[in-house]
Amino acid sequence: MVIGRVDQKTTKVLEKRWKRKSKTEERRIRHDEYDDQYKESLIGRAYQSVSSNLEEEISNNSSSEENVIKLEDRVDTPSTSQMRIKLPSVAQACDRTGVSDRTAAILVSAVLKDVGIITTEDSSKIVDRSIIRRERAKARFELKRKDKEDGSELVYGIYFDGRKDQTLVQTSEEGSLSKKTKIEEHIVLVSEPGSKYIGHLTPASGNSQSIKKSILEFLEHNFDVSNLQAIGCDGTAVNTGNKNGIISQLELSLNRSLQWFVCPLHANELPLRHLLQHLDGKTTGPKGFRGEIGKQLEKCETLQPTNFKRIEITLPEISADQLSTDQQYLYEICNAISKGNISLNFRNYFA
Repeated sequence: MVIGRVDQKTTKVLEKRWKRKSKTEERRIRHDEYDDQYKESLIGRAYQSVSSNLEEEISNNSSSEENVIKLEDRVDTPSTSQMRIKLPSVAQACDRTGVSDRTAAILVSAVLKDVGIITTEDSSKIVDRSIIRRERAKARFELKRKDKEDGSELVYGIYFDGRKDQTLVQTSEEGSLSKKTKIEEHIVLVSEPGSKYIGHLTPASGNSQSIKKSILEFLEHNFDVSNLQAIGCDGTAVNTGNKNGIISQLELSLNRSLQWFVCPLHANELPLRHLLQHLDGKTTGPKGFRGEIGKQLEKCETLQPTNFKRIEITLPEISADQLSTDQQYLYEICNAISKGNISLNFRNYFA
């Protein structure tokens, strides 16, 4: 049997989709630039209009020092007027839809202009991204306060997971601020029952002591840990070690046992891992292999299709919704080898 070529029809569809997204992004960038220029010109015209009117009024009267002082005071008024209206609904809508502060400010200002609140004579209601950012922070704080009043701060179980991310940070070097990218450990916490996101942490390092300390400090600061009964995570050693694991350290700090809920997927991978090590040797790093099979995996997508011998196997009927992305991919590989042909879903991985 021969593995088929790339699906040309699907590839063209994906290329057109990518081009449409690129054009949409270009239009958004041009719109942002135009909106910034328009906002600056709108404020400038309002300032000039007020200044000219006041100068004309003063010229018709006596040119006394008192009038000059009044002119200076009144001309400064438009530039110091601020937007004081609260926008809680806008803040919640922004968080719900995931738009940026700048985009939200542009949309809100455009609506206010269309309904006649923002005019050439009165630009005090223009909304900038700083206003949106402050309103979002206030809305989040208010929701958290209401949760505490309703008693929803009671946490009986927490689940956590983490990963290392490339993070943009600001550093101070020789009195000047600069930005650089560094790898940080990020931990996400979810409460049960209800699967409610309660926060994320940035421990000093990825070892069990640092992560345990960050989790415990967060829980003690925000919740009543006396109600905590269960904890869940994946089955890596840093989480489940019997002496220095995160769960064990939390139990020692709380001075009581917790119910463990450990995801078995990591344990399920161990038999396959040991089989590959037996057949092809151990790995030399996160992406490095010693054996001939493993070395070819790094460039397998560039290899030409070749004949392969069909191996009949019996696979269970499993819904794709029950499998992770990696598991679905492995399932399709097994299907292709067993049936001798490649399904359309499997071809899409190479499109």
